Amino acid sequence: METLLRRQSAEQDVLSFARERGYHLFVLMTAFWHDSEKGEKVFRRELAFVEAHSSPLLAYVLETALSDTSGLQLERKNGSSSVPSTFTLFIQGNVKASRKVVHPLVSAAISSFLKKNKTQ
Repeated sequence: METLLRRQSAEQDVLSFARERGYHLFVLMTAFWHDSEKGEKVFRRELAFVEAHSSPLLAYVLETALSDTSGLQLERKNGSSSVPSTFTLFIQGNVKASRKVVHPLVSAAISSFLKKNKTQ
């Protein structure tokens, strides 16, 4: 995955990967140490969501659902022209946060959103 993300065409490659497999939403997670505004080192996990069909409205609705349901700190990153609906969630300050913690939060948020909007 690191090799893929280093390439200049990374966004388009990820989008193609998701579309080829029929995914509507593709999630990438990275973990790293980050300098906070106070100058402290904080462990941070970044979740990058790519909505495979490039629908900015759906991306916005999913962002809101994920942020509200999971209580994660949301930071918007506008996608490029090829991936306009990319958005990012950050989980800060929890060194023990892992896929085992993050995955259920994201799954619950998406599931909750889908249940609420099933009839619409």
